[in-house]
Amino acid sequence: MQNEMAGIGRRLTAVLIDFIMLELAMWPLGLAIRELTPSAATLRLLQFVIAVMYSTVFLGERGQTPGKIMVSLRMLSSDGSAVNPRQAVVRSILKWGFIFVPIIWLASLVTLPTNVQRIATEAPIELPPLPEIVPVLMFVFFCLFVVLVIVTRRARDRQAPHDRLAGTIVMLVT
Repeated sequence: MQNEMAGIGRRLTAVLIDFIMLELAMWPLGLAIRELTPSAATLRLLQFVIAVMYSTVFLGERGQTPGKIMVSLRMLSSDGSAVNPRQAVVRSILKWGFIFVPIIWLASLVTLPTNVQRIATEAPIELPPLPEIVPVLMFVFFCLFVVLVIVTRRARDRQAPHDRLAGTIVMLVT
């Protein structure tokens, strides 16, 4: 069974594909939200909720998100059975939380331009300067991500911490 476990490269590729799909889906919604609030954190919080729902529905029904389908991965319960809804919700919250909590936190430090029509014109958009702590926080979050990758890669069964907590495994589809 060890040969059928998913490698870290495929898993990261699946997450990247899912994240890009979520970003593309959020783009029109994000433009509308920018008219209502200048808070980038609100936009990212909404995106987190949508990401959790996206993953929960796909993993609960099929055991695969579109990103996992594209790289031939499937999520199963640790005992080899299909994933139950509780496992899908727990795994989705933990997985996307690890990605979005730092993004939401960083987004709370910046404001977005509120006039979307002004973005399309040639008028310059004046963005407020970023706080000096933002690059430091980005570096810390990147280091935490690298630690997560190392922990997952070194685990005997290649389970990420969110898989271990949810009682799931990610397998290659053959």
